[in-house]
Amino acid sequence: MSKNWSNIIRDGLQHFLNRSQQEEILRQEKLDKEIAAKEINEFVRKADVAKREKRWADALKSLDQGLAKYPKSDQLNGQKGGYYFDREDWKNSAEWFKNAYELNPGEPRWAQLAANGFEKMEDEVQAQYFLRATYKHKKSLHTLMSMASLKRKFNNMEGFSGIINEIMEECYDLIERGKNVPMNPFSALHYPFTAREIYLIAKGFTDRLSMYASSYLKGNKLPLPTWDGKRKIRVGYVSPDIRQHAVGIVIRSMFGFHDKERFETFVYSTYDKSGPNSDIYKKIKAEADHLIDLHEPDTYKAAKRINDDQIDILVDIGLFTAHARMDVFGLRPAPISVAWLGSKYYDYIIGDSFAVPPQYEEFYAEKLVAMPHSYHIFDHKQYYKEPGPVPAITQSMFHTPIPKDTVHDRPFFFCNHANNYRMDPYIFSDWMNIVQQTPNSTLILKYYNENSRKNAQKQASYYKGIRMHPEGGPSETNEWYSIIFQKGGGMDHVTSKSICDLFLDVPLYNGHSTSAIPIVTKPLQTMAARAAGSFARTSGNHHGIANSSKEYIELAVKFGTEKKEMQRVKRELQERRMDNPLFDTHLFVKHLEAAYTEMMVIHHNEKSSPRRIQVPNLVHKYGARVMREKKQKEEREKEEGEERRGKDGGDHKQPAGREAGPAQPKT
Repeated sequence: MSKNWSNIIRDGLQHFLNRSQQEEILRQEKLDKEIAAKEINEFVRKADVAKREKRWADALKSLDQGLAKYPKSDQLNGQKGGYYFDREDWKNSAEWFKNAYELNPGEPRWAQLAANGFEKMEDEVQAQYFLRATYKHKKSLHTLMSMASLKRKFNNMEGFSGIINEIMEECYDLIERGKNVPMNPFSALHYPFTAREIYLIAKGFTDRLSMYASSYLKGNKLPLPTWDGKRKIRVGYVSPDIRQHAVGIVIRSMFGFHDKERFETFVYSTYDKSGPNSDIYKKIKAEADHLIDLHEPDTYKAAKRINDDQIDILVDIGLFTAHARMDVFGLRPAPISVAWLGSKYYDYIIGDSFAVPPQYEEFYAEKLVAMPHSYHIFDHKQYYKEPGPVPAITQSMFHTPIPKDTVHDRPFFFCNHANNYRMDPYIFSDWMNIVQQTPNSTLILKYYNENSRKNAQKQASYYKGIRMHPEGGPSETNEWYSIIFQKGGGMDHVTSKSICDLFLDVPLYNGHSTSAIPIVTKPLQTMAARAAGSFARTSGNHHGIANSSKEYIELAVKFGTEKKEMQRVKRELQERRMDNPLFDTHLFVKHLEAAYTEMMVIHHNEKSSPRRIQVPNLVHKYGARVMREKKQKEEREKEEGEERRGKDGGDHKQPAGREAGPAQPKT
């Protein structure tokens, strides 16, 4: 018995010792993890500080030191991915995020970031893989939207409708329950929402921004200027696009047309890669009264910088787009704020009666400034004065083989040069129906990359009678294919696009530039979906405005089979452009100035809240024809004056030997 008790005691003691050792091991492991976590966090903290201060080498050194000690830390691997993402090294970024996810598959954040990196690399397959992995961890509206965006970007229409339906159902559910929809309003414009639904999404978005802005001010308000009606009105324009950009192209001349006696203009450039090497930047710097590089990331400091200029009217040209500064407008650095798109902390929105018809005005938080023509500005008369003849069509324009003989049996060219993210299977189906029903016709699309081209051709192959260049086929051909892909034209995009006969617009988010060619468009409810209709109406091309998808297709087919008539319409558009209000930047600025003056009177003189402003049509005072005739009259009067002075000088010649001058005193 004593032996048994000895064994029991020994075993118990051993068990106790083993348990104590295990607990000690666990305690040590826990302590080691805590120490490791602290050290890892310190490496990350140092890297973050260095990145904020643009000390990139120091940031990378800190991360590499951490990885040398903790190579299996998903946090350090992920942070290194973030470092490369900030440096726009997409390949390394994607690989390090991928490493982080493989080290910790339970962290969906790394999968989402890996997807972002692979998307930047144009690797659709890997990007979709990591997005699906993200969605498997946690179903979210944000991930669904990323999946839809990726499909749009690469023209991958398989399964697209299902994703869109999921997104819309989730958004409808949130709206019905009175919840905020976590979606950027600019993104929302690319989905089939009504004007009311876009308003609610924008309201939720700006409510969150307003709370963010209030936390900066903490009850304090920035000091605002007063106005006695005598001094110049100070107008500030905030834009990330003071550079070679579609927006930069159309606004480049407007600042020089402001009345310098009545207005002082301030342009705030918010994109740190806009710079003095850009022709657009140089022109705006020369013609605006002040061009300020506003690259300050801190919201309050940026707002304070604008407020220091005591701006009267602050205009946001960027809004929800990349590198814009809506956050600054939330701090109200000027007494009056103006936008070209709806948002609650702007006082006014620049629009027109077509883009924002009366029945939709209630869905804008701002008061409408109704321009007499279109709300949009096109500067073609200044930067593209002479269209000239349509260029010869050459293979160098396209990524798709075309016949060598481009003169005889030339097809009717439909076109759309929008970026892929505006397209969807529904409008693509309409386009295929149009090409099917229009004999000898070709659709020209913008070339993005090989993946997007292949996906579009794959989708087109489902339609009977659509002729496509076969994959791996010969580089030469004797026939025009149903779809061909055109290279971008850069700043001279109007010339390259002028080979087209008819532009087919995207209904949800219209094209916002022109190529001096007729258009077919189908206006919906939002401003972005009615823009092209506004342009068409102003340019005199209202015949291309359709009321349904059926009419959209019918109009396009009708125009495509009446080639001579379309050539006549195209010629008229080009001939009228010099006098057309759509291209009259000077007239547009005069209308803006009338609106700005009315805003100042309402705010300062009447001390009233913002109200709807109907801008009077000043075409008979400032229109292109009037200004041209005025200039011609001034030149004639100048010539006549010089002739009179010449005659007067000939009738009163000085005697020989005497010089004209003051009378000499007598001696």
